[in-house]
Amino acid sequence: MSVDIRLIPKSEEWFNFYSSLCDELLSELDLPADLHGYVFDIWTECVLRVGRAPLPLIVDCVYVVAKLTGRRKSIRVIKKATDEVWGKRIDVLPLDRRKQKKRWVWEKKDLIQSSLDIDDETWNELVSEWHTDTGTEVIAPATYYTEGAE
Repeated sequence: MSVDIRLIPKSEEWFNFYSSLCDELLSELDLPADLHGYVFDIWTECVLRVGRAPLPLIVDCVYVVAKLTGRRKSIRVIKKATDEVWGKRIDVLPLDRRKQKKRWVWEKKDLIQSSLDIDDETWNELVSEWHTDTGTEVIAPATYYTEGAE
């Protein structure tokens, strides 16, 4: 009987499987392969700890790393890329107000900042689009709706 390696968390094959999926997405987005290390380091520290499935978490990590390293891709572009690569559109950093008040990136701020060697100003650029003037989080940032944004 064959067992799908995605069902055996933290095995070497499991990590390799998701690493290859990360490579596929980076390639589809025309992002440099050297971002893989940053994406996968953050993903490895967060997977099974932040209440996000492994594949969508890779998508979140690609978005965050691309944006914080100056290689920004819009949410629409990333969702389209996930559809091209895996046959389904995956939401980027979704917020389900019934279950959570903040996105997972908040609890991993220190990890992300230290992994990418970014300052508070750069971090604030990332999270500013997810907030209203009252400090509550929005479901989707205004930049989501920008046509052709990359």
